[in-house]
Amino acid sequence: MNKHLALRVMDYEDVILRKNARELQIKIRMMNDNTFNIYKDRLVEINKILTDSSFRENLKFMTLVNMKKLVENVNSFRERRVNVFYFIYNLNRDIL
Repeated sequence: MNKHLALRVMDYEDVILRKNARELQIKIRMMNDNTFNIYKDRLVEINKILTDSSFRENLKFMTLVNMKKLVENVNSFRERRVNVFYFIYNLNRDIL
């Protein structure tokens, strides 16, 4: 694979991750507490991958902050972006 093709693939993956993180961020903001509690364990898992912390207090706020970092800053969680992509993608598909 040449250098330019590799950069294009990385850019595409980053765009898809940012899109999914933004969609999840919007869905979390609109969730009521009962719906949020259904997905709480999966959100803890996403935050654990990103921050190595399995905190549960202020989970909604911290998840929104982490999603914002993924969307707005390409360098945030650089080494963890690939690991968290499928978790975010699958959760996005499960939340209506």
